[in-house]
Amino acid sequence: MQPYKGSRNAVESVIAHCPSGALALALGDTVTHLVADRARIEVARDRPYYVREAEVAEPHPGQGACRRKFLLCRCSKSGIKPYCDGSHRDQGWKSGD
Repeated sequence: MQPYKGSRNAVESVIAHCPSGALALALGDTVTHLVADRARIEVARDRPYYVREAEVAEPHPGQGACRRKFLLCRCSKSGIKPYCDGSHRDQGWKSGD
């Protein structure tokens, strides 16, 4: 295998953005796993999308609300799209199988 010939910043960026986290930086006897900040989206049955570590370009409707952790509408019934306002519960929305 040929070693990668690029700048250290370029190598660190590739390692940090590895989706599996399997790549690491080895310098001598020290091995470092670099992880980039990535958005995390949790999907649960009959619930909105729970988003962490991401920002949405739309202004958040709640004053003082966290911009890096929020719920996104999944049922299309929210009055504050793209955010969830709980309308799915009131309307009996189900995500299906």
